[in-house]
Amino acid sequence: MSVRVLCVGIACVDIVLDVDEYAREDSQVRVNQVRMTRGGNASNTLTVLSQLGVKASFLGTLGDAEIDPGTQFILKDFARLGIDSSLAVCVPKCVTPTSYIPSSARTGSRTIFHHRNLPELSAEKFRGIFARACQESHPWDWIHFEGRNCVEVVQCLQLIQQFNEGLFGSPVSESKIIISVELEKGNRPNIELLVPYADVLFVSHEFAATHMFSTPEVQIQALVSGKFGQLKPNAKISVTWGEDGAVVYDCATREMEKIASFPPERVVDTIGAGDTYNAAFLAALLREKSLREAATEACQLAGKKVGREGLENLL
Repeated sequence: MSVRVLCVGIACVDIVLDVDEYAREDSQVRVNQVRMTRGGNASNTLTVLSQLGVKASFLGTLGDAEIDPGTQFILKDFARLGIDSSLAVCVPKCVTPTSYIPSSARTGSRTIFHHRNLPELSAEKFRGIFARACQESHPWDWIHFEGRNCVEVVQCLQLIQQFNEGLFGSPVSESKIIISVELEKGNRPNIELLVPYADVLFVSHEFAATHMFSTPEVQIQALVSGKFGQLKPNAKISVTWGEDGAVVYDCATREMEKIASFPPERVVDTIGAGDTYNAAFLAALLREKSLREAATEACQLAGKKVGREGLENLL
């Protein structure tokens, strides 16, 4: 696929602890296996996109590549899968974030303990990188943002909007940059600021639950009503709901469709299931699939992922 995608967000080191079941408080449990993998939402999305034939790049902060083994591990792993990380901003004397993730064999679920003291990507850094890309050519066809660091990210979104409107020192292009935004954590400050800029919104069950929405349909109705800001007239919304699949909505046609899940025989590993869904959905839209087709393919791949360990060899 010749289109260029940029994923803006985080990459971290995941230390996965495979256990039979979760430990009770103030108890001891044996760990069957320890796995170190590259994690983070944007990073995981890139892993899946690379398998779907999408040329994509990572943009976010990492630790000091000269001294931090975690940063070195992430950069080597990106390279191993052919994922471009040349735009990553390595921060001197800092270390890349780490997630410690107990994963239960009994339930297939996971719990994440995340540690970071690394600065997030600033709008100023993004602007410099974006400006250099614009000087070379049309920068990217699609830019996907994690819904985090929202005050800075909204400035990045405004910059892309200016580019699409020909207000960034370049003529208006027939090919606009598509913007997608992931709304995963509902308690992140100012996350509603991102909604009006999105062509595609990925909304998680966790986000909806934080705002006390009982169904994906109710979550969509809240978005359409302007509760989180005015949507673009042609915006597309996907709300995932775990084992109940997903619901998609097209603001242009006002059509809503429910998509069933594709559960595996046994749930093995849910780490990165949402990122798998988002990547498959994005890739399908790039191939000009309908919303229903995109969500169906995404549910199928996410179901396949939770039935196996890790994010590689999904196809």
